[in-house]
Amino acid sequence: MANGNSPPPVPATPPAEAPAPPAIPPTPDLQQRLVALGQSGQLANVSHVARHANSADPTIRQQVAVSLGQLVASRMVGTDVHRIIPVLDRLSRDAKAPVRCAAVESLGQIRSEQVIPILERSRRDSHPQVVKAASWAIAKFKFFRQAPPPSPPPSPDQP
Repeated sequence: MANGNSPPPVPATPPAEAPAPPAIPPTPDLQQRLVALGQSGQLANVSHVARHANSADPTIRQQVAVSLGQLVASRMVGTDVHRIIPVLDRLSRDAKAPVRCAAVESLGQIRSEQVIPILERSRRDSHPQVVKAASWAIAKFKFFRQAPPPSPPPSPDQP
């Protein structure tokens, strides 16, 4: 009935309720937690940090990159560190320049040949800060590679 006096349409029966997705803590709380995990220096926290690498919030993705860099800073390369490289590689190609820059800076903390191709690609980034961070990281990496290994201490039986 198109005369304007027709009864309002009856709403369809709503589908069965799906369980609510798990609550995501507010961004500031999550960001603070990621900061604390990064500052802990505990490589056991890598998976707790890395799981937020795909967050819709670029601030969180940026903090993930920073925290992962803090977790690997000055560490020998091991299995846990090698798990971080693919996450930082993905973040180094993020749509947001601050995320890419943080990822490249964190890659610069890893003393592994695996990061060189990522850093080289990042030197061709469209954002000057990313290019600068990549160039700095490559220069730093070359410095570490050229530094001679420390001399062993003299043996006690030598006069």
